[in-house]
Amino acid sequence: VPGRSKAYESIIKGEPIRKLNVPESFNVLIRELKGLGLEVELLKDGRIIETQKPEPTQNKAAEND
Repeated sequence: VPGRSKAYESIIKGEPIRKLNVPESFNVLIRELKGLGLEVELLKDGRIIETQKPEPTQNKAAEND
């Protein structure tokens, strides 16, 4: 959802949409596989792709307290 929110915000402001990160559901899958002892690497043309760490999200409800 943060990627979708950032894309929507960029559209509203008329800014270019930044390259989106890997979906969080994919990150969850990777963590589950690592928990089972499986090492997972993303490859493109035989080279390992480094994924970007997701940006921390802010909980707006917590800010209002």
